[in-house]
Amino acid sequence: MIQSNQTTTKEITMNRSINRFDDTTDWMTSPLRTIRQRMAKALIGQSVSIVINPKTIARGTVTAVLAETDVPQIIVDGMKYNFNQLLTNVPVAFSQ
Repeated sequence: MIQSNQTTTKEITMNRSINRFDDTTDWMTSPLRTIRQRMAKALIGQSVSIVINPKTIARGTVTAVLAETDVPQIIVDGMKYNFNQLLTNVPVAFSQ
């Protein structure tokens, strides 16, 4: 019988797996952040639709991008929105 203060091999293996997963997740955060920032910057000058809430959609032109966190903020007609709120985008040539 195993005492409560003893650690089994299964527990050690599980802890190592969890730590390895955490390391991998941290490693993936940086490339994902870079991709989001590049995507957001590519929207500058484009017409977009932004979901404000389930019943409200704003439309406007992206004028700037703030990339201070993992999820960039886009400035649409002077208002700041989370990149995750982006619904659609249309290049300027098609939106005129």
